Amino acid sequence: TFTQYCSGVMINPPCSSTFSATCSDLPGCSTVGFAFNCLVTGLSANTAYSFNVAAINPQGASTASTPIQVTTNLANALPANLLNAPVVAWYTSTQVYLTWAQTSVVANTGNLYGAPYNHGGSQITGYEVTPNDGTSNLAVRQSNGACTELLISNLTAAASYTFTVVAVNGQGKSATASPSVSVTMAAANSVPQAPGAPAVRWYTRDMVSLAWSAPQNRGSAQIINYTVKVTGGVTTTNGDRTTSDANPC
Repeated sequence: TFTQYCSGVMINPPCSSTFSATCSDLPGCSTVGFAFNCLVTGLSANTAYSFNVAAINPQGASTASTPIQVTTNLANALPANLLNAPVVAWYTSTQVYLTWAQTSVVANTGNLYGAPYNHGGSQITGYEVTPNDGTSNLAVRQSNGACTELLISNLTAAASYTFTVVAVNGQGKSATASPSVSVTMAAANSVPQAPGAPAVRWYTRDMVSLAWSAPQNRGSAQIINYTVKVTGGVTTTNGDRTTSDANPC
């Protein structure tokens, strides 16, 4: 018996080895890089399957998409390594925020960068992050469940660290040769690096909405606000504008 889900919601469970199931436009049915996602359960271990998708409107179904082939894992399989190294989202003199979220799709393959799409014999339940100070491994840090990001604190200003992430499932851990990322912490009592160049989101006759990326190096403490310097114009007074997370421009 096969049961098909869309983001955890059971949809029309069919009862044959060759089946068609509908993944409707339900809340929570989207993921990064794809418009929809459907979880197919009840498959057999170490077995080859083919999957294709058709779009449906009131007039009927489209032709089927190009199929993909997947061979399920052995029941005792460990999760695969990360698809690429974790990313340092930002850092200060004592903290590093790492992410290894699935952020983009490899062209024409459907594979994702970041967290492994091969979970092994069972779903990934968490991740372990190991910092290394160049001399030895430090205490392992645990992710919050299967979250693909982690804030690591109590590091030393101006010191260099390497971080390695491994995935954990019910059978064990992925290989420790996962890609790693290195960072040199900000110096004590340092200011942030410059943010990214601003971009215009929209504008009218008397307003301009700007957006910019935060600097990776936050200095010795978290950024508390930004100052936008305004110059030019005929009747507009030049000056600075200050923004923060709590009080945006």
